[in-house]
Amino acid sequence: MRRKTPKISIQPKHVLTFCTVVCLILIFLSFR
Repeated sequence: MRRKTPKISIQPKHVLTFCTVVCLILIFLSFR
């Protein structure tokens, strides 16, 4: 019997992309 693992855990790739986007927005706002 195989149990389907819940996709509740956040993937590291998503976290990394989110961090990069936030950093870009902060830089854009600071230079504005």
